[in-house]
Amino acid sequence: MGEITSIDVPRLTAMGDAVQEVAGRLDRLAAGVDGLTHQAEGAIQGSVTCEWAMPAVSMNWQYNLEHLASDVREFAGHLRQAAADYHEADVEAEARVKASGHPAFRPGGGAGL
Repeated sequence: MGEITSIDVPRLTAMGDAVQEVAGRLDRLAAGVDGLTHQAEGAIQGSVTCEWAMPAVSMNWQYNLEHLASDVREFAGHLRQAAADYHEADVEAEARVKASGHPAFRPGGGAGL
C-alpha cells in the first residue's frame, strides 16, 4: 500500500540519520571549543577575544553548541519516529483495507493491491 500513501519511509529514516550526523558534528565542535581559550594571547584589550574575556566567551559558545546539538539530535529522533509511525500506520491501513472484503480491494479488483 506504500504506493498509495506517498510517504517515503526509507528516505525519511535516512533524513533522520543525516540530521543525527549533524548533531555529532556539533558535539565535536563543542568539544573543541576548550582549546580556543589559549588563542586569546595577544588580542586587543577590551575585545571579546582578549585573555580575560575569552574563557567566558568560549564557555558560552560551547554551551550554545551543546544545546544546539541536543536540539538537532532530538529532531533526528522525531524524524526517525515519524518514519516508524508512518510505516506502522501504512501496514495497519493495508490490513484493514484488505480485511474490509470490498471487491475493489481484492486481487485484480482495481485498487492496486
